[in-house]
Amino acid sequence: MSNINTKSEKILTGTTGTTKIGNNVVNKFGNIKIPQINKFGNPQTPKIGDINPAQAKAEKILNGNNSKKAKIAIIVVVVILVAVGCSLGIYFYIEKNKKEARLKWPDERCTNQMYMLFPNIYGPPGMSYAQNKAFCDSAAMNSVAKKNNAPLQNQLSIHNKTLGQFTNHIKRINKLMYHYKKVVTDQIIKIRTDLADTFKRLAYTYKKFKRLFTDIFMVYKSLFLTVKYFIFTIVVWWKAPWGGGLLRFFSCFGEETLICLKEEGIKKICDLKLGDLLENGGSISGICKFKRAGQVYKLGNLYVDGMHFVEYEGEMIRVLRHPESIKVDYERDIIYNILTNTGKIGIDDRIFADYLGDNSLVTYEALLKMNMKSPIQDGKFFGVNMEKYEQNALNLYPGFTHNSYIATDKTIKRVDELEIGDRINGREIVGLVNYKLGGRTFVTNYTTENHISGQLVGIQIYAQNTEPPTYTTISQEERWILGELFCIGIIIEGSVIDMHDFAVMDFDIVADKWKAEQEVFKI
Repeated sequence: MSNINTKSEKILTGTTGTTKIGNNVVNKFGNIKIPQINKFGNPQTPKIGDINPAQAKAEKILNGNNSKKAKIAIIVVVVILVAVGCSLGIYFYIEKNKKEARLKWPDERCTNQMYMLFPNIYGPPGMSYAQNKAFCDSAAMNSVAKKNNAPLQNQLSIHNKTLGQFTNHIKRINKLMYHYKKVVTDQIIKIRTDLADTFKRLAYTYKKFKRLFTDIFMVYKSLFLTVKYFIFTIVVWWKAPWGGGLLRFFSCFGEETLICLKEEGIKKICDLKLGDLLENGGSISGICKFKRAGQVYKLGNLYVDGMHFVEYEGEMIRVLRHPESIKVDYERDIIYNILTNTGKIGIDDRIFADYLGDNSLVTYEALLKMNMKSPIQDGKFFGVNMEKYEQNALNLYPGFTHNSYIATDKTIKRVDELEIGDRINGREIVGLVNYKLGGRTFVTNYTTENHISGQLVGIQIYAQNTEPPTYTTISQEERWILGELFCIGIIIEGSVIDMHDFAVMDFDIVADKWKAEQEVFKI
């Protein structure tokens, strides 16, 4: 601007002076004002009459310079506007394609020059040029290593392919084996099912035949028993009046039989207790009950088994031979008898024998000899003197203590809880004798394999499973009884109590009762 003013001054004065342009007045040309340049760069138009030629010339030069300056300013503004527009275009283009670029970033970050130069724009937030370059260098190295390892990779691929084929073969073999296994399993299940069905049919057939043969057997058994008891009755009828001794097996009274007691008056026989005192002397040492088997007679007011012994005209005869006895139909299933210390029972002005009769060692030893050689030799049993048992043989008959246990076919019971009809190893209990002992007896402890324990009292006769059966005994411990020992005698079908681990004779100690009746009691 100063150059322009200087030139203007030279034109106006012809020399270099100090004349100023603007508000200054050129001294050599009088009071002529030089046109002012407004704020837009355009000279203000002077009023007519104020411009002289020299001033006009200077003003022309000044206006030319101002026009050139304005053009330059316009060009600068246009360039700036174009730069801003391009920048905005580039910015909006980048923002528009940033999402798509970032999706391609993982694949092209090392191949696209823009991605490599501007990772902070196209990459994830926080990605720098140095980080991206380090990644690309590492990728390049990995690519080279991969290219160098290509032959090895090819070999591994071939081996993997071979292994894959081998695996497929194994899978096919496993599938085939599974198929065979399933087929064999199905066949086994089918065979097992068929066998089970066959077994069920055979079991059903067996049950039917068993029931049929059982019914046939029971018919023949009933017929046999009928013939047997008929013959038995005939023989007894024939021989009874001259018989001696005492036959006790199932010789009992009906439960309504009345017994006169010394202190308690009259009681039914089924209500008696151990230790009750009889009116005609003696006391009750045992109470017996049995399943009724024989014919019952009425003698006076009593119902009594026909085989029981009663005193008539000074001798003991059977009730069925008594002239006053009458055969009756007795419908009760249980009959009773008692044991006394005298061996006799006074009822209805008659004298009857109790269950053991004379309760003597002689009778007991005679019964033993029916089964085996008597173990009592010279009055001793394995060194034990038997003299004290001569009139008290009850202590020798085999039984169980009250607190002993025994296995029935249904459950395990205490001996004093047994009932008529219970079965032990298939054999029915047909009689129970509840009695008490004093003095001395033989005691044998037992414990079976299933941990059932108890005590046997009396001399035990062991049965051997042979044909015909054999019976033996062994030395047993004799003990003193402190006070009274309560015991149970069992009468069972077959006369043998089978405890699985061992078998012993029942309370009657006679296997063949009819033989005993004939040979011991001389019927």
